Amino acid sequence: HLFFVGFPFTFLWGPTFYFYVKSAAFSDFRLKYKHILHLIPFLIILLFLTVTFFPLGVEEKRTILLNKTFPLFRYGAAIDFFIRAQVLFYIILSIRDLRSLRIKIRENYSSMSKTNYSWIRFIVAGFTVAYILSIPFLIYWNIFHKGRELVNFASIFIYSVYFNFIFFKAWYQPEIFSGVEESVKYKSSKLTKDEAGTWISKLEKYIKSNKPYLNPDLSLNQLAESIQIQPRILSQIINENYNQNFQDYINRLRVEESKIFLADPVSRKTILEILYEVGFNTKSAYNVAFKKTTGLTPTEYKKKFRLDAIHTD
Repeated sequence: HLFFVGFPFTFLWGPTFYFYVKSAAFSDFRLKYKHILHLIPFLIILLFLTVTFFPLGVEEKRTILLNKTFPLFRYGAAIDFFIRAQVLFYIILSIRDLRSLRIKIRENYSSMSKTNYSWIRFIVAGFTVAYILSIPFLIYWNIFHKGRELVNFASIFIYSVYFNFIFFKAWYQPEIFSGVEESVKYKSSKLTKDEAGTWISKLEKYIKSNKPYLNPDLSLNQLAESIQIQPRILSQIINENYNQNFQDYINRLRVEESKIFLADPVSRKTILEILYEVGFNTKSAYNVAFKKTTGLTPTEYKKKFRLDAIHTD
């Protein structure tokens, strides 16, 4: 009687994974009625089994299972292919959202290291790898038509290891699932040029006086609260007036601050000490931001500036 009970749920592998990624990545994600469309394959199979198999008696079910004449057996290969294709489709959607998440983080945080981006990337990459590793077993079964139990065990084992790792990680570190907002809300803003100019002056005055960018954990919300402006308005101002996202804007300020130390001929601070002092968390992030801003690495800039100073003297 329990045969086929779990089968319809295989059509939820892709959709539930996709919704899991979106809910972990974006704090404003909510399930809506339109998301029911993703459940259509699951509902079709469930309805089919409810009508054709579940109501039958024991002997009728036994006959179906022994003779293998049931449509789910006859078209098993095609159904299996559909399930794999469906999972692949949702993996692609998840990769697209991962890219979107990276953009949103750069618009709201001054550092990637203090966000959950790396964890969401692991979720997507891990699921993709588990999917790829399960394909050879499926191909083997379709070619040789034997070892079905081994194929099922191998596929389930691969995903089991992956998902259990996620569950234990979530158990011990639930804070890694605090996402960012997905929607861009300032596109419909009615901010005038005069208002923007006023806020820009206030922002630059605050930046010059308080140097908030030295805080490695600075976020868009924190900076907005400091100058008493809505975060979405601050994001709009930075994007439209500086042609940068929040992260690039803050990193540029940090780079400018670090250039003062690098150009100081009497300073004995190392580049590692400087990057931490101006708000960067990692050397790689500092090097990328510095090169993007100046076209040089910190070491090249330091040597060039001091050589120019010597020639001037």
